[in-house]
Amino acid sequence: MAEFGNGNDYALISQVDMSAAQYRCVIAQSGTSNTMQIASAAADPVIGIVQTKPQSGEAGRVRVNGISKVVAGGTVETGDALETNATGFAILALNSGRAFGRALSDAASGGIFTAVIRGTAGV
Repeated sequence: MAEFGNGNDYALISQVDMSAAQYRCVIAQSGTSNTMQIASAAADPVIGIVQTKPQSGEAGRVRVNGISKVVAGGTVETGDALETNATGFAILALNSGRAFGRALSDAASGGIFTAVIRGTAGV
């Protein structure tokens, strides 16, 4: 079972409805200060995991460092390095330069698991 933990959070404005995107990977929205969007490619520099369910124009809390729940986009096992897929779900990292964290528990695709997060943006 995933456990919610402590970490560093940052408030960012969502430019789209993210009410169904809780615990998915997000990136900084290009060209607009202090905004986020759901990650859309494995090569995206994930800044963290959205913790809330913001609607368009609302601030959402993003876990940029620490322990977080995350939604799996495929089978994830404890110890796996993680990256995002094209829909913002966490998968086994194949592009090691874009790993944003490590799984602390197992999950099947669509399941929620616990991970230690360290965003890749600026790294």
